[in-house]
Amino acid sequence: MFSDTIRSPYDGVFTCVPDQTPTNGEPDGPLTGNGNIGLVFGLQDGLLKGFLSTNSMWCALPTHWKGGVKHLAAFTLGFDGLSSADFAARQVLQTADLEVRLTCNTCTLVVDSFVPYYESCTIFRVSCETGSCVLNTGLDAPEFEHCNIQRAQSDICVEITKEYDRSGSAFVTAAKAKLTRIDGGSLHCAIRKGETLTFIVAVSTNHDPANPQPHAFDLATARKDHLSHWAAFWAKSAVHIPSQPLIEKYWAASQYIMACSARADYFAPGIFGPFITTDLANWGSDYHLNYNYQAPWWGVFSSNHVELSEPYDAPLLEYIPAAQKNAWELLGCRGIYSVVGIGPKGYEAAAMFNKADGSPNRQAPFWGQKSNAAYAAVNMLMRFYATYDADYAREKAYPYCKEVAAFWQDYLQWDGKRYVIVDDCIHENAYLVHQIRDVDLDVPDYTHDFNPIVSLGLIRMVLKGLLQMTDFLQLQEPEREKWQHILVNLSDYPTQQRDGKTVFRYTERGMAWSDGNSLGIQHIYPARAIGLSSDKQLLQIARDTLLAMSRWEDYNAFPTFFTAAAYLGYDPDDLLKRLNRELRVHGFSNGFVYYGGGGLECCSTVPATVNAMLLQSHEEYIRVFPVWNRKTDAAFENLRADGAFLVSARLKNGQIGPLTVTSEQGRTMRLLCPWPEGLQVISAGEKLAADYFTVPDGTVYTFATEKGKTYLVQGLHASN
Repeated sequence: MFSDTIRSPYDGVFTCVPDQTPTNGEPDGPLTGNGNIGLVFGLQDGLLKGFLSTNSMWCALPTHWKGGVKHLAAFTLGFDGLSSADFAARQVLQTADLEVRLTCNTCTLVVDSFVPYYESCTIFRVSCETGSCVLNTGLDAPEFEHCNIQRAQSDICVEITKEYDRSGSAFVTAAKAKLTRIDGGSLHCAIRKGETLTFIVAVSTNHDPANPQPHAFDLATARKDHLSHWAAFWAKSAVHIPSQPLIEKYWAASQYIMACSARADYFAPGIFGPFITTDLANWGSDYHLNYNYQAPWWGVFSSNHVELSEPYDAPLLEYIPAAQKNAWELLGCRGIYSVVGIGPKGYEAAAMFNKADGSPNRQAPFWGQKSNAAYAAVNMLMRFYATYDADYAREKAYPYCKEVAAFWQDYLQWDGKRYVIVDDCIHENAYLVHQIRDVDLDVPDYTHDFNPIVSLGLIRMVLKGLLQMTDFLQLQEPEREKWQHILVNLSDYPTQQRDGKTVFRYTERGMAWSDGNSLGIQHIYPARAIGLSSDKQLLQIARDTLLAMSRWEDYNAFPTFFTAAAYLGYDPDDLLKRLNRELRVHGFSNGFVYYGGGGLECCSTVPATVNAMLLQSHEEYIRVFPVWNRKTDAAFENLRADGAFLVSARLKNGQIGPLTVTSEQGRTMRLLCPWPEGLQVISAGEKLAADYFTVPDGTVYTFATEKGKTYLVQGLHASN
């Protein structure tokens, strides 16, 4: 591999040819990326292929099966003997390098590659370790009916340009991939033992940020900058759980995939990120707003990788005018009413169904759900609580959440005692689709679901967030009184009896229960309406619901169910045991976790769950090792808690060591004391005063902090 590659136990190791690369879903091959360009290796048609795509490869046709994110091109490498060669590969997380080793009777070739973080290209270095062969390299881009493809080829260069059909498109995407050798030599040449050839594929689309100062590419500089970026990335946080090597590995792999998939100034990743290997990605790899788009980022905030969420907001803010039009024209409401699937630049990706007579049905893309815009606000509020960034709140989170609140102010109905939700499906309403297609199937109609539990949780989260942001930003908001009235008088979460236990009902009227999915606990997480600081009766209902559902292995539950269990204080040993099982059964060597839907959404589960077991800050009470067996050693560095605190701690031999707390915004620290005798706070060698009050779980100590300062927190009788 490259001489500066850093191997680690977290690396993905491949001992055979990936069998789901290429694929319409998430690939199983070794992968890397720079937050916009993605690279995945696989074998197809007797060639080694490096499948390339970018987050901006959108075909914006107004039909779901034709539109969405597309494949750009594949770097191809062929030589005599490849079809019978042994395949081995390594995906190196620390430096985002890939190594593919091909061994046959005549030669052993090693293909090293990386995607320079600050460049729009991919590097492929081919080395011959034994024997010799004749290399044939090129670019491959399969035909797609709505894409105009042009190819230009010579002995030293292959260039492919793609442009998607302008007719009826919401916007035009034009892309280019250009393959050359670094030394300018031929793409078809002999290679002998000890020789190395380096190829570069330059990638660009018309959506990339403008580069006002084009520069000559320098490999040494690009490599140096790339390594500096990844070293800084991995230094931001860490967890150490020696008893759980597989979970610790997927914690790191999940961070890696997200870092390869998302960055500021570029389009946000869709369902499968920039790892698109065909032109028919499932669901168009769009932005599905009934959880799939939101889920990938749920682990980045507590992992102190807030920067990875930078591209999340742009498509939501761009979509506001269309969502406002939907709300007013279809429901007579202010605010925003969002379809399930959207894309960048205000594109509605899910407008895919007509009525039986062929006329458009504008209600179809909503699947009967009113909650999509509120669900999209979850990540904005998570980021706000994690950072207390005033600029972010003022410019993005607050305006968006106000639009969500305006919709619910108009759509909620007051029955004289409480606010209720009518005609809001908790699940996608399959009956609606069959009716539109004029198919006579025995599918229940949930069009008139009443008080769905997910919407009740999301509305509470949004209104509570708005009230807190108005206080934080010191805004004189005339809607405050209305928000507060709704929050106080919104319907309670519906309940029912199952097996002698009181558990949550999916809706008050309509769908009572489901044997698939985890919508029955999504008001707990990600809406974070219930946690360890909640009313004990409500907390018990939540715990009994979790046990009754038991969705540890479910097509759509992985991103929410495990983390909800951690928020509710589920038995930590059993939780880790179940998580291990899912990773063994459903985990790919590249770090993806596959459930049939999957994609980037599964990248949040391990970080969000593990972080919540080690550190929680529900209602801004910070708890260390709240859902962890105190007999099991563990440690973490710079996990992020609500209130903009970075916390590091260790648990060894049953004893919690000192905590290091860095305050980013100078807010008041509220720590549930992890030591029976109390605590002391030390800053710059001086002991600080701390107030305290009692809660059912113990004693909460509070102390003032200053912006940017670090504090040592330890047991009252600990030695200095």
